Amino acid sequence: MRKTKTKNGTNKLPFGRILKQAMQEQGLTVREVATMADVGPSVVQGWLNNVNPHDLRSVAILADKLGLSFRGLLLGQPEGKTKPLSIA
Repeated sequence: MRKTKTKNGTNKLPFGRILKQAMQEQGLTVREVATMADVGPSVVQGWLNNVNPHDLRSVAILADKLGLSFRGLLLGQPEGKTKPLSIA
């Protein structure tokens, strides 16, 4: 079985696609998003090119400023109730 090669730090998370869509809808530039997330423009450019975010705090800050949920921005999933962990 052959494994699909991917660029280092990339995979099929929808984060870059969702971010690009949110930027277009809100008329934001890479530089503006970088300022919002407290990262450099090159980091945002990487995100738009499907490089996975390493700083989840920045993603959480950005999600809040874009009016999206963290889970919605990162994974494309709505916030939902999760089952509480049962610790025995």
